[in-house]
Amino acid sequence: MAVKAVAAPTAISAVTAVASVLVATLLLTSLLYPYPLFIVYPRVHRLRGGMALVRGSRDCSSVMSQGSWTTGEEVRCTPGTQLEFATCSNRGPQRHWRFSKRAQACGARRLDAADARKSLAGQTIVFAGDSVARLVWGATLRLLGKPGAGNESLAPRHHDLLRTIAGNITLQYIWAPYPSDMTAWVDPKPWLPRPPPPPMPPPRPLQNPRKQAKAKVLAPPTLPPTPPAPPPRPRAALRELDPALMLVSVTLWHMNNFKVPNDFFRQMAGLVQAATAYRAAGGGGRLVFATSPETFPGLMKERKKKLTLIPANLDAYNQVTEQAGLLQPEGPFGLLNLFPLTQQCGAECSVDGYHSRPEVYDAALQILLNIGGMTQREHKPP
Repeated sequence: MAVKAVAAPTAISAVTAVASVLVATLLLTSLLYPYPLFIVYPRVHRLRGGMALVRGSRDCSSVMSQGSWTTGEEVRCTPGTQLEFATCSNRGPQRHWRFSKRAQACGARRLDAADARKSLAGQTIVFAGDSVARLVWGATLRLLGKPGAGNESLAPRHHDLLRTIAGNITLQYIWAPYPSDMTAWVDPKPWLPRPPPPPMPPPRPLQNPRKQAKAKVLAPPTLPPTPPAPPPRPRAALRELDPALMLVSVTLWHMNNFKVPNDFFRQMAGLVQAATAYRAAGGGGRLVFATSPETFPGLMKERKKKLTLIPANLDAYNQVTEQAGLLQPEGPFGLLNLFPLTQQCGAECSVDGYHSRPEVYDAALQILLNIGGMTQREHKPP
């Protein structure tokens, strides 16, 4: 039995023609527009299907995380590379983070040790949350030339850490791995001066005058027991530290131990309220939230983490970050987007599936310092 050839539907030809016109239009627009039209990742979480045409933000701080990694390119630590690369090395070709054109147009630049000491002199920088914040804290020590900084960034873990650098630079790490931990520390209400208790009312007289005349001297009224004094605070409140810049990272622990995005959303809403109250109480400085880095379960050793720190859960948690009202301009926090930084670098940049190699945190620190300096910059976004 002969099989008849089926002619291709005319609809396919129409779709092909429309696609060709669209591609030609985008290519022509890309020649006229000096900045990238395509962003291969959304602001926080991965794309669910190929490339997407995303309208660029008009806020400079939101584009500082945009860029790309070089592969084996030599980028020397000279003034000529400061405006293009966030990282550098004088030890031959390595992997380096290149600022995007939009970030460069916003005034992005790499700070060397001398620049960083000058910019941070006399200021307090706080890194609060989980191990991601601690490792960026360690990258700051490396940048400022603190001896042994590479080892200090790894131990001790799960403790507050404090270092003072020459120039009266204070680097404070606060161990607060859950959003609720951050809320209890950021919220200024528990530490505001409390009004004195109201005076005790005088004792009521006896209703029967005869009994009142014969009554003996009334005993003093019984006072309620004095409540126990609250335990001493283990650390200074945020408003007492008054940092010029604070980085917050609180995603990985909740995702590993709870794996409930709805509860994470509830805790993040509390953090938004606490940070807003901190602002209303006069707290200054720049607040920056770091998203979770990309995860690579194949590199993890613990079975629990292989089941919880997976890309699907990461996407759900990072999406909550976008929806919780945390990020500017609606919320009080700027954005340090670690997801594209770590996703582009890939598994070869990960040491255990969720922590990255030092060069990733070095790049993250440079992005953070640029975000923290936005209030002083005069550049306008393209």
